[in-house]
Amino acid sequence: MDLLVQFAKSGFGLAFVIRNYVTEELQRGELVEVPLAEPLPVRRIGIATLRGIPMSSATKSFLALLP
Repeated sequence: MDLLVQFAKSGFGLAFVIRNYVTEELQRGELVEVPLAEPLPVRRIGIATLRGIPMSSATKSFLALLP
């Protein structure tokens, strides 16, 4: 993301990065946020596991974080 931000600051075009990543640059006026005409569509995530293979505790903890 650093390289994308540097390219945008140097005038090489647009960069699509997370807003929280460039808050200081936005506040200083080094970058400008271009609003999207339409909101992003809702995204979904799918999880595939192997039947019969036990999940690690890290995997179980990660899955518990998902809605």
